[in-house]
Amino acid sequence: MLDVRTSQLYSWNTLIRALGGIAFMMAIFAYILDYFFGYTGCTLCHVERTLLMITGTWTVYASSSWIAFGLWCLGGGVTFYHLSVQNHWLPLASFCKAPVPSGDTLNAQMENFLSKPGVSCDEITLKILGISAVYFLFAFFTTGCLIILWKILKTSKKYYTLQRFTK
Repeated sequence: MLDVRTSQLYSWNTLIRALGGIAFMMAIFAYILDYFFGYTGCTLCHVERTLLMITGTWTVYASSSWIAFGLWCLGGGVTFYHLSVQNHWLPLASFCKAPVPSGDTLNAQMENFLSKPGVSCDEITLKILGISAVYFLFAFFTTGCLIILWKILKTSKKYYTLQRFTK
């Protein structure tokens, strides 16, 4: 019979690495939605996607490290800022504003408009079950951050307990 408590398949490291894999796949899925289905992301969305890829890759590589914890917390901070901008708790930063087309002719205006992202950071472009996708992303980053912190503290407590009793 399989004992879940001692099985390597059901360890915390496996869970953390799975979170890293899910983060990487979420970024790929977001880029697919952007380029093939027209869900254009804002500047903060692109930063969050890049953080998802970096965080996912690093977490799969080193599941319970302080760097992985920092990356998950950084992702949580960026998504919280994105939530704050979407809900108008904070003012819209200049890099988040959608560009206004400029140019002398209509063709020049169209080229200028198409060369820059056209979504402002306070617009909600993707909703899941009627809720902005950024809420789900914030919950995901926060969950990953807390799980990795718990694993690091659990591992360090075990290490320091062993050091105290072996001296």
